[in-house]
Amino acid sequence: VPVLLSCLAAGILEELLFRGGALPLLIAAFRNDGNGAAPATTATAVTASTPSSRQSDVSAAIRKAIIAQAAIFALLHLSGTPPEAITWAVPVQALAKTVAAFAFGVCMAALYVRTRNLLVPVGIHVAYDLLSLFPAELIHGPATTYLTGNPVDAAIMVAEAVLLAVVTVIMLRPGSAR
Repeated sequence: VPVLLSCLAAGILEELLFRGGALPLLIAAFRNDGNGAAPATTATAVTASTPSSRQSDVSAAIRKAIIAQAAIFALLHLSGTPPEAITWAVPVQALAKTVAAFAFGVCMAALYVRTRNLLVPVGIHVAYDLLSLFPAELIHGPATTYLTGNPVDAAIMVAEAVLLAVVTVIMLRPGSAR
């Protein structure tokens, strides 16, 4: 129950903050054309009627905003208490966690932009956290950090980061964030 509640809270709050709050503000900032006219919401940013000469500017602004909010998201996920015995796996885990968080932030933002529905990334975020945390909780018990120093944990985190990075590259292609 505590893991479920934690995953629900994190998924809802982080999506509201990053995709529902920061992303629209960043899109507006990147789209601002100098006369103060910028969309108030992500849905407005995506559906606003723009001449085709400005469409590439809109897509570029959305991609920049997606990257910026994902970078902030990743930096805020760079935490954890290292174990007493530092092995090669600890820095690998820290780097993999940062890459995975950045890629996850891109994926959730792109989904929000595409669907115009915050419930989509919220649901996926909650499910992702449950799938990431629940099995480890069952096997190892409550974790206080993701920096375990365990080579198997490090390999799993690297695989997760690589898979998310591949999806991120696909989602950041020009024309894909519309």
